[in-house]
Amino acid sequence: MTESSEERSEDAPQEVPAQFSPTGVYSGKRGFTGASGPSDYPHPTFTVLGADLVKVAAAPTMKFTVGVTESEGRDVFAIALTIQIHVDPAQRKYDDETKEKLLELFGDPSRWAVTTRSFQWAQVYVLVPQFTAATSFDVPVNVTFDLELAAARYFYSLPDGEVPLSFHYSGSIFYRGHDGRIQMVQVPWSCQSKFRLPVEVWRSVMDFYYPNTVWMTLRRQTMDELLKYKTEEGLTTLDSCVRKLLGVEDFNEPNPFAFRPEGKRDDS
Repeated sequence: MTESSEERSEDAPQEVPAQFSPTGVYSGKRGFTGASGPSDYPHPTFTVLGADLVKVAAAPTMKFTVGVTESEGRDVFAIALTIQIHVDPAQRKYDDETKEKLLELFGDPSRWAVTTRSFQWAQVYVLVPQFTAATSFDVPVNVTFDLELAAARYFYSLPDGEVPLSFHYSGSIFYRGHDGRIQMVQVPWSCQSKFRLPVEVWRSVMDFYYPNTVWMTLRRQTMDELLKYKTEEGLTTLDSCVRKLLGVEDFNEPNPFAFRPEGKRDDS
């Protein structure tokens, strides 16, 4: 026979849909709450502590240092974390020159109240190692100088100041429950943090990996013609090709990517 609702104990665990969970995490298939309130889940708090250039990497990379605190001081075995990093362009001011540079990205400034919406810059997967109460970890983010992409175009257009960012966290927390068994619970959907990235940090990454250069997108046919012109004219770089076509006199200056022994001057 099926047990009637009157015969069920009021203290029995009940499934709670995620959207009604007091902690912002799934209950039911992902966890339970009793009549007396939510289970004793870990409640992590994330804070972005800083950002810096990564000098040894396969691709241009910067890293964010993120601190995580568990308010009850529990032992956390690991957090399989997904972080979405968004740019919030409406959270800073712009001078007239910068507004002109951002015209193609956001349109006329009279419409910026509508067009400067938050947009995603990166999504990163990080495994936070075991900790008790609090720890910090690095979040590496690959960056690009492709100015056809919104984030790179936005960063490149800013003369100074800061880039307003928001970090949104999700994933799974593995911890030891009161019964000694390993438990798993989802990172609360409410977990997020704000950070203002100095524009100078982004520029330091670009200057380190692409000294005195920028990226430009060309059609393949245009690139083939440019390479042919480079060979016919005996030029050393694509940059020198463009400069000669523009009528710049010093078109055949040294290749900025050419290897030079450390400490050796260009004019030696």
